[in-house]
Amino acid sequence: AMRTMMPTSCLYRPLHHFSGRRHKEQPQKRELLCWFSSSFTSRIVDRNRRRKRGNSERQTSSASSSSSSASVDDTRELHVLTFDLDDTVWPTLPVVTAANESYIKWLQTRVQNFPETRVMNELMKGIREEREEMFRMRGEEHVALSYASIRIAAAVKAMTTLCDVCEHDAIGMAARGYHLSWIPTRNSTGGKLLFPGVRECLETVRERYPRCVIGSITNGLGSASESGLREFFDFEISADELIDKEGVNGDVARKPSPWPFRRAQTMAQTFMLESGNANRASDDGVISSLKIGDHKLERAYWVHVGDDVLNDCKAAKDHLNCRTVLVRDVNVVKYVSGGGAPWAERPEAVEEAEKNKALYVDEEIVSVGDLPDILGKWFN
Repeated sequence: AMRTMMPTSCLYRPLHHFSGRRHKEQPQKRELLCWFSSSFTSRIVDRNRRRKRGNSERQTSSASSSSSSASVDDTRELHVLTFDLDDTVWPTLPVVTAANESYIKWLQTRVQNFPETRVMNELMKGIREEREEMFRMRGEEHVALSYASIRIAAAVKAMTTLCDVCEHDAIGMAARGYHLSWIPTRNSTGGKLLFPGVRECLETVRERYPRCVIGSITNGLGSASESGLREFFDFEISADELIDKEGVNGDVARKPSPWPFRRAQTMAQTFMLESGNANRASDDGVISSLKIGDHKLERAYWVHVGDDVLNDCKAAKDHLNCRTVLVRDVNVVKYVSGGGAPWAERPEAVEEAEKNKALYVDEEIVSVGDLPDILGKWFN
């Protein structure tokens, strides 16, 4: 279930604010959240089953271990594990292609002569370039739209210019069709095409590290929760969703920007506080030790896993100072956005990150299924 919290000081000004439960009895919690927070609408996934299991394990611990818990070496415990989704948990190309085709077929059954994918991609790219030029002409900073918004805008343009559909009908069908066809197809296809070993990996992590907070950080609109992995994930950050929900500039919301990683810190910390692991989110614990710009961290409690050296490994190193695992299978064909890629994916930035890969990648694996072995070397 989605949870909200009181807004405190934030690094980016949100357009909307939500009020929520205050932790009056523990001022330290408020202090911990002050360095960065926004009234997030990202999904924090229900974890009642795991919380009960964690509580049960703590309750059944021996008296001796409980009495000495303060002296236990916690430096080898995995606290937070975050995943990229596209081309890490499932293959992006067939998943997004299926969603695109589903959307077009949905519109073609309702609009005569609605174009095929190639034309839609050309319209998307044209819309993006027109907007960039408009901002340049105005002398203003470009405000990038979500991929979803650009696709819907392209569908509207196709209907009004190629299919003789009036504008209000086109807007209604394009928006409604996206939610009824594209999003469900993306999620269901992702669940069907999970890479081998993904579910087994998550089951192993949950068993070995029951107190670990697991989240996803993705630039796209994919959802682990809606793709059949709800039981494993505690929070999800979709840049494409937040661009529209909270009015965040697309170039800010997407990796390798620091924004999604800072959001992940806040969400992980909040989950620890709300699930009874406040001692791990204190000034002596994991999250405060990982503040942006803190280069004194000698041990990593957080691991980020992804397929992209720039967007995942370099960005996580820069913004979290955490351990990173690169998932790279040469047999996976990368998806190339037909509507044009954002600035973060331009060749020169990718090339520079790849050239210095050794600085940003702690371990490289072929499949997420290999991750438990890596974690086993790093953590108890």
